[in-house]
Amino acid sequence: MSRGKKILLGFLLTMSLAVVAVVAWAWWRHAFEQRAEASYDPMMLPSRSRQLLPLADTLNRPERLALFRRYDIARLWLLGSEDPVQNGFVGPHHQRLEVVFQQARQDQQTPGLFHVRALMRLRHRITPLQGQIQLRQVRQHGQRNKQNPQLQVYTAVGSFTFWSRQSKQRLLQGTAAIDFDTSDKQECSLYADNLSMKHNTRCFAFEGYYYHNQQRQSALWAADFARLAAEVLSDFNVGGRHVTVNPKYARYGWNEYYQNDEWWAEKSVATRSRPAAQPEKL
Repeated sequence: MSRGKKILLGFLLTMSLAVVAVVAWAWWRHAFEQRAEASYDPMMLPSRSRQLLPLADTLNRPERLALFRRYDIARLWLLGSEDPVQNGFVGPHHQRLEVVFQQARQDQQTPGLFHVRALMRLRHRITPLQGQIQLRQVRQHGQRNKQNPQLQVYTAVGSFTFWSRQSKQRLLQGTAAIDFDTSDKQECSLYADNLSMKHNTRCFAFEGYYYHNQQRQSALWAADFARLAAEVLSDFNVGGRHVTVNPKYARYGWNEYYQNDEWWAEKSVATRSRPAAQPEKL
């Protein structure tokens, strides 16, 4: 073979390999983008976050346990004293549900397991609760905050069960999800990107069932409920960015949404929980 043919053959081989490399890179990038799009978590319904975990890069067990040991996630369940109420829906008519966490601590032997004491108000009836939240999977997101690209953002998903402190009966059970970010200073906080409507989050949310009189009804509540409510009911908010509850839901407890009566205070609970022994009509 002449020298010219060898040079031409080498050139063609090099070009072929380059084309293959470009095509392979383009395919990999397309597949990566498709996977990223398919696994994108809008951070709304806990059930959706749970479904997306198999498509995402989740932490393995040692990494998950190390994360829970390093950061005090327990305190994130406790909202500020000025506005501690989590709002939500119960049943087909979307009756207003209110939950306030009073105490939350992580189990010393099982990182990711949290013991919780709470209060629930449904149809003006206050019920003291106790229960557990077990976070079993953690997803570390890519860049979710353009203002701070170094921020590490996580979504943890697991199960929860709450029962009455008085009757010991199960009342609430289902899937829990919490979104939080961490820093190098062993600090963590609830994650919510309020600068972007697309990335605004629930902070944490619970989705499952409310059990009463051997019946169960769907239940959904969250720390930041306004956006989550719009995912379930398109006509719930008629006020745009400033939440105004649709008057059609007023009869189901939402007419009191802006009434800050501090029902969770100890004196209020002692006074208003007395009728709790009476049967509740669903």
